[in-house]
Amino acid sequence: MKIPFKWSTHTVLILLLISILSVILTGNLEGNKEEKSKHGKTVYAGRKTITYVKDADISFETNRNWTRFFKDNRQGLRSEMEKMNVSFLLIDDTWQNFLELYISDSSDAPVAFTNPDNTAPENYELIGRETITIGDYTFEKEITSYSEDVHRDYSLYTKYTTVIGDKHLFFNCYYYDVEAFDTESQLKSLDNNMLPVLKSISEGNATAGVKEVKKSFSDLAKTFSFSIWILILPLGYILLCGMKIKDDDYVPSAKDLRMLERGEIDESEIYGAWQKEPLGLKQSKALLGFFAVLIVMHHLVQTIGAENASIFKVLENFGVCFVGAFFFYSGYGLMKSTVKKEGYLKGFFKKRFPTILIPFYLCTFIFLIVDVCMGKRYSIGEWAGYLTGWILRNTHMWYIVEIAFIYLAFYICMRCIKNRKLATVCIFAFLTALTVGSLLLCHGNYWFQGEWWYNSTLLFFFGILIAQNEEKVLDFFKKHYIAMLVFCVAGFGVFTYTNGYMLANHGYWTESATSAGYADKFLTLGPQLTMTFFFVLLLILISLKCRFENRALDFLGKISLELYLIHNLFIMHFDELSGIGIYIVCVLACSIVSAALLHNVVSFLLRKINKRPRPPKKDMRPVIKAYVSKKCDECRRSLCFIRKNPKRAKQIIFRNCICILLCAAALYPICIMFINSTRTSYSMIHRGFTLIPEGHFLENYNNVMVGESYSLCPLPLAMIYSLIVALSSGTLAVYFGSMCAYGFEMFRFCGKKHLWNFVIAAMMFSQISTSVGFFKLTLNLGLLNTLVPLIIPAIATPSTAYFMRMYLKMIPLQSIVESARIDGCSELGIFHRMILPAIKPALCLQFIFTFTAAWNNGFMHSLILIMPEVRTIATLFEGPPPRGSSGSPEMYVFMILFTLPTLIVYVLFSKSIVSRIVLGSVKE
Repeated sequence: MKIPFKWSTHTVLILLLISILSVILTGNLEGNKEEKSKHGKTVYAGRKTITYVKDADISFETNRNWTRFFKDNRQGLRSEMEKMNVSFLLIDDTWQNFLELYISDSSDAPVAFTNPDNTAPENYELIGRETITIGDYTFEKEITSYSEDVHRDYSLYTKYTTVIGDKHLFFNCYYYDVEAFDTESQLKSLDNNMLPVLKSISEGNATAGVKEVKKSFSDLAKTFSFSIWILILPLGYILLCGMKIKDDDYVPSAKDLRMLERGEIDESEIYGAWQKEPLGLKQSKALLGFFAVLIVMHHLVQTIGAENASIFKVLENFGVCFVGAFFFYSGYGLMKSTVKKEGYLKGFFKKRFPTILIPFYLCTFIFLIVDVCMGKRYSIGEWAGYLTGWILRNTHMWYIVEIAFIYLAFYICMRCIKNRKLATVCIFAFLTALTVGSLLLCHGNYWFQGEWWYNSTLLFFFGILIAQNEEKVLDFFKKHYIAMLVFCVAGFGVFTYTNGYMLANHGYWTESATSAGYADKFLTLGPQLTMTFFFVLLLILISLKCRFENRALDFLGKISLELYLIHNLFIMHFDELSGIGIYIVCVLACSIVSAALLHNVVSFLLRKINKRPRPPKKDMRPVIKAYVSKKCDECRRSLCFIRKNPKRAKQIIFRNCICILLCAAALYPICIMFINSTRTSYSMIHRGFTLIPEGHFLENYNNVMVGESYSLCPLPLAMIYSLIVALSSGTLAVYFGSMCAYGFEMFRFCGKKHLWNFVIAAMMFSQISTSVGFFKLTLNLGLLNTLVPLIIPAIATPSTAYFMRMYLKMIPLQSIVESARIDGCSELGIFHRMILPAIKPALCLQFIFTFTAAWNNGFMHSLILIMPEVRTIATLFEGPPPRGSSGSPEMYVFMILFTLPTLIVYVLFSKSIVSRIVLGSVKE
């Protein structure tokens, strides 16, 4: 059984280093700027905030705690604002009072933000019109109200129209709520909020010359953001680490055979082509734990907007697949337990319902306590509704309500109907009725009102079918594995595309006061349900070959339900973190920690209910005591050494301090290179040294890619040429240098000593001294402006041959080679099968040296590659800077691109450099 990704401290450190560098390159501390926009600017001056709207050439003051968006913002509202042609959007701290600014050359006033077709909505009531003077300007004011019973939207609008300069400005101020309100009192509140903004309007840019007030460190930390694609590294490692892949051609390792002898694993774990229990409890819990994390990411993507989610935007419409997997494994597990465990249904309620209802009510109670602490007050009816679960305080808790009904239906059908097939049909009928009934109810705040209640429910029935016919289904999948895999991948891809199209053009939210939009709902449900079905089929096929197993997945599997229920608490209350990266990391971290604590409480209550003893915990006291004792002994020995050898101790301390300083000095230029690549030219000139990334790496990278200095040879093509030269040179130099060293070390021939002296003498000649003759030879052979002259000479690299021979002298290989010759192995066979594996560390080290030398050899590259269409990155680096002076941020980006391949080669081969050689004994 192959394990392609094993736990390794070396791998973790590499992933950590990549993550840190990625955060530096993509990190951005917004500072005092709330939104970077080409349409305006916001500055903070004391307690007031001055906003300048460039398109209208006006400025006004707003509350510092309110949120401002220009139409090119990055906070998830850009597409909606562009669709409605809103130039500026202001939202108060309660997110119920809004101000929209429309700019037009005509006097035709647009309607509300929520009406893209520019038509007056139904249930639209005109309350009054008047002409008023606010500050220095005269406004036409129109007061309207709007209510929509299906969506339960209630809004009150005050629209102000005026002319400033040559622009008609329309300020659409409105209050939005999901409950009916008193119009008169709410109108006063809306005016009190928005009229001060209109009174402060002035022409021109009032932000010019205003000294901004510095924010505190905590305020700055809330704005720190970075590209969230970096989270793929830990998520991918958590999923793949320890993954075991079945392969009938797998040759077991010595470790596998030792574990087999000790009885830790059986033969089926090593040999064979299929997993033993592909849908077993351990496998399903591991997958569901990982899916719970992806569901949290799905809800985060919906919160921050797909356009801000980087590569994770694909999760926006995939939450239904992960929830469908929960339904599938629930149905499969229930049916499997009913079939295998005799009398399972007798204690069904005691076994199943507490495990879902206790987390449900605990999370509800936590949400309500937090609301009370935040100052919210509820009526007695609301308290009763929340505490009973009739009203869901957390909308993500719908899953518990629905699964409880499904459990009840399963129990009734299986308990009351003796015919198993008929009972299964009845469960299918119930799930179908539940799906259709929920679809007909349309959206609302109560149970079964929303597409999330029904768009994956039928996967529970599919799990029951698989459990009843598991042996036949799995045998069929094994027999036609490749065909089924291709079919499922193709089906999943097709219906994923279809689902995206249906959501964009039909969707679940097309109901209105005159039409419930049932046709659109059914058209969307079909592809979405089929996509989820193919997703589950792919899970089964993957589980037949792969087993996901590690401590992280086991932990996530235990807390998956609690994680699903609690994470919305942090999504709602961490909205002050405007930095997307820090927001997502904080939500994930707090959700996982809270879910673990909640799981411990739930486990304690379940033990009390079921009267089960507490499982014995591993006594860690001896381990801790031994560790403390070991450290104390080390400290005592160190102190004793210092007392007895004070001079030697001072030398060691001084040496270590020098090494630390040298290490810091070596890392400092690299750190500065990465930091400066994220800055702007203005920042580098006026702000000087800083260790804070500024988030302009992608902008600088794009500038480098379109640089005029290498327009004839694009930078990606130059890097490809350099990689071809460096990889080929490194491979040839290492291979033939090792062969040369092997020949000198293992063979005896006439003139061997003189020939070796010639090899050593060749090391003394520099490339510059032979460059004229080499250029003339290349010219005569017609190889100028080709890569061949830069690659072929690497075959004769005397330094590599010298180093490899010195390495071979330290290894007692003579007896092994002679034994191989006696057994009839050819010299090439001995070299390839025995020598090369034995000198792997030396090979890796020499490959790093030769790759780096070939990559950086700008002199020889410039000598041979004269035409600008065929250049390597080393020749570009030796030429003029890509843009501006050498201090420009683009230059630092160019330096990163130049040094990155050598760093990657070092990281890939560094582990093998320090690896030890273990040779078996030779039988005489």
